[in-house]
Amino acid sequence: MTDIGTGASAPTVTGTLGTALATVMRDTAASVGTVHLASPDESALRLVAVAGGTTSLLRPWMTIPLDASAPAADAWRRKAFVWLPDQQEMALRYPSIGLIMPYDVMLAALPIVGHTKTWGVLSVLLPVTHAGHLTPAELRSLQDACGRVARVLDEREASGAGLPPFDTIHKVTPLRRDEPAPEAARAAYDALERIPAGVCALDRDGRVVYLNPAAARLLEIDAHTALGHRPDSMLPWLRDPVYEAQYRASVVTRRPVGFNVTTPSGRRLGFLLFAHETGTAVRVMDADMAGEPSLPRSGTRGQPSGIEPGDLYHLTHLSAALAEAASAEHVIRLVREQVVPAFGPDGFVLAKVQEGRLTVLDTAGLNEAGSRNLEGKPLTADEPVMHALGDHRPRFYASVEELCRDLPPSRQVPDGMAAWALMPLVSDGRGMGCLVLGYREPHLFSTAERSLLVSLAGLIAPALDRTLVSDTEHRLALDLQSSLLPSRLPEVPGLTFAARYLPSTRGSGIGGDFYDVIRWGDEGAAAATVGDVQGHDTEAAALMGQVRTAVRAVAGAPPGEVMRRANTLLANLEAERFTSCAYAEFDLPAHQVRMVTAGHVPALLRRPDGGTGTVELPQGLLLGVESDHVYRTRTLGFDPGSVLALYTDGLVEKPGTEIDASIQELARSLAEADTGDLDGTAESLLRHAHASGPRYDDIALLLIRCDA
Repeated sequence: MTDIGTGASAPTVTGTLGTALATVMRDTAASVGTVHLASPDESALRLVAVAGGTTSLLRPWMTIPLDASAPAADAWRRKAFVWLPDQQEMALRYPSIGLIMPYDVMLAALPIVGHTKTWGVLSVLLPVTHAGHLTPAELRSLQDACGRVARVLDEREASGAGLPPFDTIHKVTPLRRDEPAPEAARAAYDALERIPAGVCALDRDGRVVYLNPAAARLLEIDAHTALGHRPDSMLPWLRDPVYEAQYRASVVTRRPVGFNVTTPSGRRLGFLLFAHETGTAVRVMDADMAGEPSLPRSGTRGQPSGIEPGDLYHLTHLSAALAEAASAEHVIRLVREQVVPAFGPDGFVLAKVQEGRLTVLDTAGLNEAGSRNLEGKPLTADEPVMHALGDHRPRFYASVEELCRDLPPSRQVPDGMAAWALMPLVSDGRGMGCLVLGYREPHLFSTAERSLLVSLAGLIAPALDRTLVSDTEHRLALDLQSSLLPSRLPEVPGLTFAARYLPSTRGSGIGGDFYDVIRWGDEGAAAATVGDVQGHDTEAAALMGQVRTAVRAVAGAPPGEVMRRANTLLANLEAERFTSCAYAEFDLPAHQVRMVTAGHVPALLRRPDGGTGTVELPQGLLLGVESDHVYRTRTLGFDPGSVLALYTDGLVEKPGTEIDASIQELARSLAEADTGDLDGTAESLLRHAHASGPRYDDIALLLIRCDA
């Protein structure tokens, strides 16, 4: 970052940005101000100027995708003023932001709109010092600043000059309301040098600019050496997310923050932080003599927080786990094992909305009556939980008396709990469930605690909604797959079969792989087929069912003709999906098998002496490519003791390995198997696939043994 002033000698664009932002910071008493400009391709907002804040605080907002759920991105897209009057509103509308910044602040974001385009966004964070709104003068200052920046950008575009590269973020020097006289500054310096109280001054980036002798003595560092360094770079025991969170809270809220630290030597030091527009003043004291810092912690409004600052980082990582959860069971487990314990309730209920009623997904700590009270409860019930689901606003009750005010006369207070947090789970604008936390003792929900709960509810809701839908689709997919594959294989005298189907380890669990054994006539004539329809979705499964039905309908015709008719069907369907297929017709009296392939992976044949190799067949085109393609057949010996393996490519696809090499590995596995136990052979071949790594495709396997 580079510093820019606010004088006339500064470059035109950066000077205007600096003056506009510095003026806004002075007029609104904001703790942090930023200007983002849209990238040339309008894919993201880039941070180009900042006043106040810390590097760690601003890091998540260096670049904001324009499709992101963020105040600045919303202001740019809508070309409208975005106003968040408190932390709870921020957590409700932007859960991920509320989770990483649970401070009691207000936020304003205004688009910088020019003649032909929206250039960017000016945003400010303001401590909650008045009643949740901007004064007309403050709003006018913000609007004037946006207009000033838009005009200079419009003028540069009209002149063809274009924008400067903004390859660095410019730090704006704040406008001081007054400048101390030299005599007063010297007198203050002399006083601080003499008093026994420890005092330290940090600049806007948290670097030491002054350390008096008393503070240097308590911290056991040299005052002159400390200048220009962050305290945690000299004192490793301050490198803790807890202390960084306290510092950030002080900078953002502009409220005094106090905390104690135990040094490696066992000494307890107390710190009081007082942030202002040019930096932070720190009071350092011996905590064993002074006791706990007497000032309230940031963001609590004098209430106990119930949340340690270190939990913030754990919950931030938890949000990523919720986003990656693959099943509703996984989300429920995360809520039970990580979300709920972080807030220390004595009981909880997680429920979903189903057909206008609540269905409990998980509960703990509540008596049976408490859980039963929500199970099956209609959304129309006149109760606080349903009110929260109706208006999408959480309810916090610190005591039984508060809860009674919202209960209908006919309802009694639930036994065993004295305080409640009722969190609606809202996804895509609809209430799809709720998370209820109960406390046996009265519980004052701090601003930070409410913010984190609201934010986490905003992250749990889409994760649970997504995985519930995914689980339903997965069950339907498996049911569909099961209905399209044979429930059992027919008995054919002289032949033994073993078949397996495994879905991929990714995706919906449904694909277009299939196998089948077909028997016709009274003489025991039979054929076997395996195929693979392109894709992994219900369309692939439906097409697979049609192909399998087509092959079964014409079985008994010469193998080449069977494949030709299946190909004609797919070409006429214009499915825009190709299918590979292998078909084998058995002539047991002649100890022969006639085979044809449509672009399928080669079958394996194990002879009675154990020799195993691939079956070389005339290659036919994939089904559905060319409607009049001719498929040629090859006849092979199939003596008693022989085993034919038909399979799909999911069995032999291995990342980083040529498929021919994988097929040879599979052939060796088949050669070494005890084919007297054909089911055991099938399992050993599947173990070969598991050992190859994650499966990105389905597997269909069909083994056919010729018996004596």
